[in-house]
Amino acid sequence: MDYIARHYNMDLALAWALRLEGKTDQEKFRELSWGLRTWDQWNFNECDERFGDDWPGRRIPAQLIAHTLFYFTKIGDFVLDPMAGSGVVPDVCMIFERKCRAFDMITSDNRSEIQYHYWNPRDWQWPITKRPDLIFFDPPYFTKKRRNTREWLLIKPLPCHHIQGRTMKAFLQTSSCWPKATQKQRREWPS
Repeated sequence: MDYIARHYNMDLALAWALRLEGKTDQEKFRELSWGLRTWDQWNFNECDERFGDDWPGRRIPAQLIAHTLFYFTKIGDFVLDPMAGSGVVPDVCMIFERKCRAFDMITSDNRSEIQYHYWNPRDWQWPITKRPDLIFFDPPYFTKKRRNTREWLLIKPLPCHHIQGRTMKAFLQTSSCWPKATQKQRREWPS
């Protein structure tokens, strides 16, 4: 498949999607050499490099996405990926014939299906009109931003019921959600 993708100057995930078109999900698992795991604890030791791009930090295993799609969606379902990153979810959705809208605050020229969107967790607005059948919410920003907590706070979703009626500073100083932060760091966070 690598040769075909290079020869026709196409993305490897697209080449796989064309090859697997019309097959059942089980046949796709077999063709991709992924064992379909029927038990309820999944462990994937490595990421399948055929799907998604190199991305700072980490890439979610395509096998995890495929298993989630297999067990919780059907062909034609609409999947929302609000933190698309390297594009693994859109790639696997294409192969498994699920519709996908992907967003990220950092986009790439070679991933036009991932649209720019800065999500403000306080207003819950997304530029979509149809309700998704599945939201694949994998926030990678925690590990990327943990060294710079002030910056991370701008994108970390905060449940509204935890901060209602309190200033951000009061919430952060008393919250147990931030176990790695020292008392000194908590006092320095913005109001």
